[in-house]
Amino acid sequence: MELDVPTDRPDLDARLAGSGFGPVQSFEAIGSTNTWLADQARRGARTGMIATAGEQTAGRGRLGRTWIAPTGSALLMSVLVRPSAPIDRWPLAALAMGIAAVDAATAAGAKGARLKWPNDLIFPGRDDRKIAGILAELVTNAKDPEGGAVVVGIGTNVNRPPEVDPEVTARAIWLDDVGANISSDDLLVEYVLGFARRVRQIEADPSSLLEDYRNRCSTLDRDVRVELPGSVLLGTAVDIDESGRLVVRAHHDGVAVAVSAGDVIHVRPASR
Repeated sequence: MELDVPTDRPDLDARLAGSGFGPVQSFEAIGSTNTWLADQARRGARTGMIATAGEQTAGRGRLGRTWIAPTGSALLMSVLVRPSAPIDRWPLAALAMGIAAVDAATAAGAKGARLKWPNDLIFPGRDDRKIAGILAELVTNAKDPEGGAVVVGIGTNVNRPPEVDPEVTARAIWLDDVGANISSDDLLVEYVLGFARRVRQIEADPSSLLEDYRNRCSTLDRDVRVELPGSVLLGTAVDIDESGRLVVRAHHDGVAVAVSAGDVIHVRPASR
């Protein structure tokens, strides 16, 4: 059943005190924490509000995909932020959450967790299987008294469910599979505190944020296949540019192409 009324989490709010983030609004079940927070943003909710859910009935990923996680197996959360920075920097919020996620997972024991551009936390040592996915959405509305926001959602596989479809295990992995021992509440706190630090980089020093992302990104220096609307780009990922785009040097002509959105597949190095 979808519950429309959230529960306050004063225990988590206390742990986030001084970060500029909170309050935490917790749902037993909801369609999508991103959708709910976007609606709150349009109503003028201040920066820092957080929504979390035990279950999402309409969780969304990039490119219209769904995000499904059995109850109790995942941390499902979204954060509303209104960066004090030019709006062209706001898409960097997805990268900021990615850095916070890999750092928190590593600190919890998932040594070797890395980022796959643009929005995945993966474990390269286990065939690039996915631990978490991030979806950032720009919210604009003429009636929003605060003038726009970014909602950044992240779904993280924390505890492996007792029964999992083999097709899922071929693509996904859980933090407790790779040596991490952390509760969803503790992970939420680490994510938010890390994200808060990275938002300050977006505002004051985006170049340092991008360098931190590059240092954690497993996509760089890999041969990739980028599936774009109506075409496919084969090349080597060589950089993340100042807008957070993936720069791919095409195999067929050596031209560097900046990709802002697309489905990226890591390809094993091949002789050419």
